[in-house]
Amino acid sequence: MVAVLLAMIGVVYWVVAFGVRIGEIVWGGRHVGRLPGEQRAWSFLYGLGMFGSSIVLLELSGATDFGLLNKGWQRSAGVVVMGFLGTAGLASILKGTRWERWLFGPIALGGTALAWWLTFG
Repeated sequence: MVAVLLAMIGVVYWVVAFGVRIGEIVWGGRHVGRLPGEQRAWSFLYGLGMFGSSIVLLELSGATDFGLLNKGWQRSAGVVVMGFLGTAGLASILKGTRWERWLFGPIALGGTALAWWLTFG
């Protein structure tokens, strides 16, 4: 479930990256409407990170077997996902918009906990 929610956050950031005028719900609400070019590029990369994290979580849980992670890289991928989602979640809660504080941040922190459990639990 967390992997699906992370992918949905990725969709939001990709929609913003491709020019939809909802910039006020992301990146701390600094830009109303359409984001400037640099923020759109960062939004695309952030969305890519969310999608990648969801795929890693699905692979670690055994829900999918795309063959993207061999056994030797699974623990490393789990640690990377924990770092990315933990940082993203804390930043969203501490500096984000209402959407980021109450929805995106807690989902990312839930993903962090899940990644920890799947990697070390």
